[in-house]
Parts: sequence; structure tokens; C-alpha cells
Amino acid sequence: MKDYEYQQKRLKGYVLPVAVQRQAVWAVKDLERLVEQLDYYKAKFYSISGRDFSVEYDAGTCVKDATAERAALLCNLTARIGAIEDALKIIPIIYRMGIRDHLVKDLPYSDEYHINTWRKWQQIFIYNVAVNLNIL
Repeated sequence: MKDYEYQQKRLKGYVLPVAVQRQAVWAVKDLERLVEQLDYYKAKFYSISGRDFSVEYDAGTCVKDATAERAALLCNLTARIGAIEDALKIIPIIYRMGIRDHLVKDLPYSDEYHINTWRKWQQIFIYNVAVNLNIL
């Protein structure tokens, strides 16, 4: 069992079903890619020529609206990143970067605090990610 899959049973209010917990963990693990993707699409969105912002027509029928698709993509990425970052704000500041680095970059927790303390705050964080992403 991976370290991030461990859930303390004594934190009954924060115990998730295994499938939900794994989805939330992997959403956090995907954070760096999401941020890179958001930056890429923002740059692409604002540098597109006027032709790409129009609605494409095929024999008088609207096929797709490129602007609306790009806006929806940016909105979804922003909402997903925001949900993860909002869950991180609930965690005391002294644990935030350690938990984030552990889950996103697979770095070990520091020895500054006991492992059970790290796991407690990690579990609360993962629970709140699941709530914020509506996967609970």
C-alpha cells in the first residue's frame, strides 16, 4: 500500500471510500500538469488570429464555436486547479508545502513533524479535494 493511500480510521469524518480517495489523490498528483496546460491554453487563447474565434459553418449549419470551446476549457482547468488549491488553504500553513510536495513530487515528508501529523493533515486535505471536486 502506498503511503498516500493510508487513511487513519480515527479521523472518521475524513475517511473516504477507496475509489474516491484515489481519484482525489490523483487529481492532486496531476496539479503541475494542469497548471502547465492552463498556462499553455491561456497563451494560445490570447494569441489566436481573428479567424479562429469565428463560428465554423458547414452548409449553413453551425459545426462548432472555437471561442466557446476554448473558454469552456479554460474555465474547467481553472475550476479544477482552484478546487485543489482551496483545499490546501484549509491546511495549516506549516504543513501545506510538505503535503503538496509529497503528493505532487513524491518527495518524503520532513522529520520536523511526526509522520502521523503529516498523515492527519494529508487525509484532511484529500478529503477536502474530494469535496471541492464533487467526487465524494
